[in-house]
Amino acid sequence: LSPAVIYYLVMHTGRAAEYFTYWTLGFSDLLLTSKFYVQWLAMINSLTGLTLLAVALLGVVVAAPRFRWILVGLWIGYVLFGMAWPFQYTTHDYYHMALIPTIGLSITPVVDLFLKKLAMQGWFWRLGGIAVILAAASFQLFVGRSQLISTDFSAEPRSWQKVGEAIPAGASFVALTNDYGLRLNYFGWKNASYYWPGQPDLELSDLRGNEKVNTAQLFKDVTQGKSYFLVTALGEFDKQPELKAILQTYPLYVQGSGWMVYDLTKPKTQ
Repeated sequence: LSPAVIYYLVMHTGRAAEYFTYWTLGFSDLLLTSKFYVQWLAMINSLTGLTLLAVALLGVVVAAPRFRWILVGLWIGYVLFGMAWPFQYTTHDYYHMALIPTIGLSITPVVDLFLKKLAMQGWFWRLGGIAVILAAASFQLFVGRSQLISTDFSAEPRSWQKVGEAIPAGASFVALTNDYGLRLNYFGWKNASYYWPGQPDLELSDLRGNEKVNTAQLFKDVTQGKSYFLVTALGEFDKQPELKAILQTYPLYVQGSGWMVYDLTKPKTQ
């Protein structure tokens, strides 16, 4: 904890306080809702499965006393971390990185009991137990490999370069795009004047108790003086029919595979 305390609470006090106020205090009401805990369990289920979670908790119960308290400390830390960042714990899986080693250590007492029992069996049943373990591990490795190779991202750089090239140099534009425009910045060398909020951003605003976003007014405010409106997140575009209806009053400047640019300088005749 020492490096983190020094870095955040001594060297960057103001930024840390701002982050804590917005993300922790601003969403602390979620801790009082059952939905938060259901979503938390759903996140764990998507990462490790609830069966493994149950085995890990049983491992804490049967662990040797000194090791048990180490495990209890890890689980308390994991829970407290979730209490500190309630919104991210139900939406961002990488906030649960500590869960993996915590479960891994917690299941060792159960595995130890199993291996001791297995060692007492005859050679045929020992081989059978080992075969089951290898089959389960092999299946998970196969699933992981399949996920890694199922999507080919090799065309991404050139695709984003085309998007960047389609927008005239020096032109100001608004964008509804992926990753807050990071791929557009990196591959396309273009930076929007304003990034239109996606559905998750709008839901985040609602959770904080803000007034519902007036799409027409927001569009008017952020596009004033802008020449183009870029859309690359087509799925997100379909989820915002009000924005879609507004942009349909402007002509398409250029369109590609999975993206389009609207010309805001020439609204269609009403």
